Amino acid sequence: MTKTFAVAVVVLAVSGCLQPVGDNGDALSSGSNGLLPDGSCGSVSLVNSQNTVQPPTSGNCLCSRRGQTSLGMCRKGANETVSATIGPAGGTVELVGQQGGNLGSGAPFRLTFPPGALASATVITVTETSLAPPGVDWSPVYRIDPLGLDVSAGVDIRVPWGQANGVGANDKMSLYSSGASQCGLEPVRGNYVNAGFNTGVITKLGYVMIAYQEPGSNSFCNN
Repeated sequence: MTKTFAVAVVVLAVSGCLQPVGDNGDALSSGSNGLLPDGSCGSVSLVNSQNTVQPPTSGNCLCSRRGQTSLGMCRKGANETVSATIGPAGGTVELVGQQGGNLGSGAPFRLTFPPGALASATVITVTETSLAPPGVDWSPVYRIDPLGLDVSAGVDIRVPWGQANGVGANDKMSLYSSGASQCGLEPVRGNYVNAGFNTGVITKLGYVMIAYQEPGSNSFCNN
């Protein structure tokens, strides 16, 4: 079911779970909306579906992909990458990486382009980045190139996730992808929570991840 989201605020995870860093509904202000000179994002931020600033929460989040040691099935990205040429006939790009491997959820990252989604042969590259994820992260931040490519027909996406205690799902987990600002991640339509991965449909290539939609709590953060 497609959801409509209100004007948003941006939050960034630091040593605690969540801390507000802006109220303009745009990406973290690093360079030009978070963009580096090569057009990539030096950092990404979550655009919250609620029109309020989420308060910081004390303690360490179950996942520790922000420079700490990986815990349990919470695997940090190591900039592993895979490329495939997809044409008008459609096709699939799949990356196991750290989160999708046996030490993670065991469900590789996957993009499925339907026939007609791309007008001509295009090299599609997926990277499981080492970027520090914002929010209560349940996955690494993935990058899909060419950045900003519009795919109006929609691309099916599967993103693996996990946290320190395993792959116990929660219905407030959401798949986020690049929105109006490439470095500002917005909830994806058709988000569906599975055991160890989420699925959805994206219409623009960019950055994607799984995150918890609400502030951290004792249920999702260790003291």
